[in-house]
Amino acid sequence: DLKRLLNDKHPDVRYSAAQALGRIGTPAASRAFHKSMRSGMRVFLGTQ
Repeated sequence: DLKRLLNDKHPDVRYSAAQALGRIGTPAASRAFHKSMRSGMRVFLGTQ
């Protein structure tokens, strides 16, 4: 589940999951990606 991987402890996993969601482009994938962005980019910076 890519949404779950957005919260993985490894930054590379989080980054790859976000990239994959962006490529999928479905409304559900878009919502998951944008939700992670609204959280202050914690997904990418690892400051959860």
